[in-house]
Amino acid sequence: MLFVSDLSALPQYYSKNRKPRQVVQILALESAEDVVLDYEGHRYIPRDMTHVVSIYYDETAKYPPKGSKLDMKGYGFPKGMSSGSGIDVDTARKIENGTYEEAAAAIKTVPDVLSYLYYTGFSPYGIDETVEMHDGVWHYNLKPDIAFKIGRGGCGRISGLVAGLLEEDYDEVGLITLRSPYDGHVINYIKDGDLYYVFDGMAWVVSGYDRYNLSFCYAETLEKAAMKYSKTHDTRMMVAYMNPRGGDLPTIFHDNACKIPSHYCDVTILQETPEEGYVYIMVEEDPAAMEAIDRIRGVW
Repeated sequence: MLFVSDLSALPQYYSKNRKPRQVVQILALESAEDVVLDYEGHRYIPRDMTHVVSIYYDETAKYPPKGSKLDMKGYGFPKGMSSGSGIDVDTARKIENGTYEEAAAAIKTVPDVLSYLYYTGFSPYGIDETVEMHDGVWHYNLKPDIAFKIGRGGCGRISGLVAGLLEEDYDEVGLITLRSPYDGHVINYIKDGDLYYVFDGMAWVVSGYDRYNLSFCYAETLEKAAMKYSKTHDTRMMVAYMNPRGGDLPTIFHDNACKIPSHYCDVTILQETPEEGYVYIMVEEDPAAMEAIDRIRGVW
């Protein structure tokens, strides 16, 4: 691995318009020598599909005020779902310094995972990973165990980590990706008993753990729960998926349409607005491309 903190060591075209304190990692599955970058800093995998570059900002995690306690009463938990957690600041720090497997064993509920994020000061800083392949720009997120090690990331990393830590603790654990006219986003859902619950861990963290931004929505079907979220966020399209490997599934963006590999995981389309061009297209993708992307999701 080549770790570069001095931007002057990088090609000039690559270091333009970079903010101070930025750390750049050049990662490769075989060699860091031949990573291809264009003048805008987009990441490329060459035709042998063995290389990737990841860029993120070096930000200090912002822990909650010393002695503060996360009280989730009033966060919108429905009747019958406990808002309490046995994870306090000391437990969370022990989890943070342990292994991902130990964290998954210790975290069993939604309040547990929210407490873990709060007390460890999980940072929302970082950019999404994209890879320019020959058929378009693939978007993907790092695997949950990598997000756990890094301790920071955007909506895809946080949602993937939440799903990974809660895997097998509920009847269903999955993610929902969505798009609005302004942006894309990833959130979580679970099924517990007869109800589906949708919530937004990224917005909750970014807002300073404001209960409103958790956006807890629940209903007897996933579609109804997701549409409650959609109506308050100007959403144009949503798809839910369960991925036992955790994390986000690679997606190709083409204008408003999204191409999804048909065999990567189980997918349920929740919302489309074809009159505005927001549609999902299932594609048969080259297995070698899927394998390459899945491998680089586990490298940092």
